[in-house]
Amino acid sequence: MRHSLTIAGSLLLAGCQGVVPWETALEVTPVDAPERVVVVGAGLSGLTAARALSDAGIEVVVVEARDRPGGRTWTAEVGDARVDMGAAWIHGPHETHPTARLIAGMGGSWVPNEPLMDAAEMRDESGEEVGPIEQWAAAQHAKRVLSKTPKVLDALDAEDASVSEVSVFLLDEAGVEGWRRRARRFMAEEAFLHRGHGGNPAELSATAVDWQRGFPGGDALPQGGYVQLVEHLAEGLDIRYEEPALAVACDTDAVEVRTSRETHLASHAVITVPLAVLRDGAIDFEPPLPAARVQAMEGHGMAVLEKVVLVFETQSWPSDTSWVGLADAPMDKTFCFDHTEQAGAPTVICFYSGPIASDWDARTDAELVDHALAAFETELGEDAGTPVATHVTRWHQDPYTGGSVSYPRVGTGLADALLLAEPIDGRVLFAGEHTAGPYFQTTQGAIISGLREARRLGVTHFALPGLEDL
Repeated sequence: MRHSLTIAGSLLLAGCQGVVPWETALEVTPVDAPERVVVVGAGLSGLTAARALSDAGIEVVVVEARDRPGGRTWTAEVGDARVDMGAAWIHGPHETHPTARLIAGMGGSWVPNEPLMDAAEMRDESGEEVGPIEQWAAAQHAKRVLSKTPKVLDALDAEDASVSEVSVFLLDEAGVEGWRRRARRFMAEEAFLHRGHGGNPAELSATAVDWQRGFPGGDALPQGGYVQLVEHLAEGLDIRYEEPALAVACDTDAVEVRTSRETHLASHAVITVPLAVLRDGAIDFEPPLPAARVQAMEGHGMAVLEKVVLVFETQSWPSDTSWVGLADAPMDKTFCFDHTEQAGAPTVICFYSGPIASDWDARTDAELVDHALAAFETELGEDAGTPVATHVTRWHQDPYTGGSVSYPRVGTGLADALLLAEPIDGRVLFAGEHTAGPYFQTTQGAIISGLREARRLGVTHFALPGLEDL
């Protein structure tokens, strides 16, 4: 029998929801005063660092492999819709949130995107709707995976375990079986997989999820997409597009960044490329990266989180509902979100991640669009019509990303994550969401890391609107 679970709402099971004093991440020991800085990568972290350095009067050049800025923050036109293909949400648009502060400072705004959990619908194997008590129980299990992780680790006599192991232990302890067990595992594990961390819950460190930090205020979508923030940060910077970095060499006096076009000499370099690019050796470091840093990089995975975008001429579904659907094999557990308000046209985005997208490479765009449309119509319960425009992402195949976001594997602690932010010889610095410690995977993590490295290079005041008081 088909088992279906639909949740109209967002379940971001990631870290503290209190106000987080992230500014402490900027308390670093400065390196020698820079004369000229090369920033490798024009994603959010690279743009933030370069903007802060440039505003402080420091000569800076950015080398970027793509023909556009933004990296994994990319807003594309799909028919009449404007859709964020990578980073899309502001998780917790509180007044302290660095991303929200930057967007507000440039005169932008955001659309709340936090549907209520009491709008959920859940059906058992026979197709009968499950009552609110069982719906509540499934949601509570997801929360217990976080709150009970220390207890489970004590029972297992282990320093760490995967999200899946914690979930299964708690279900075994409670004696939950059958479709209820599958529903609760879905809530706890697949919610981590898709809405939270993108990593396979069988590999994702439960303790890392515990030390990740967030912000209060629900979820929101930047009005008009992240492109406005990217363009705002990039304005006026010296960015060399279609110029991938090939090697970084440093000694006690200077740094050389060799690209596909030329060699850039500088006093310092800030490396902001994604984790997979570094881990896979796309950039040659001279001298080689320290063994401890290489080991810390190996302790992190890169999530496979892809999107299929469906744009319609007219909207045939309720305007006040977002879907998270669990569909059938062969490619099960498809999440579909209504992005119409943010996109400016009737738009649905279907998410595929981790093991769910394991055969992504073997499928054509047309096949993936057909599957996403079928999954959406299954949850909708009626014909949605024919999309007038579509788009399929392939971040994990992109040589300049190797995946969507980083995640700590089992056994990787906060100390390992923080090691990724340490400079080498005071000349080669590192930024990016994977270097942001408890803020990993997020736009705020990327921005915080860029500000951190600018502060390490001696910037004492940030001129960007929204950040002047830091």
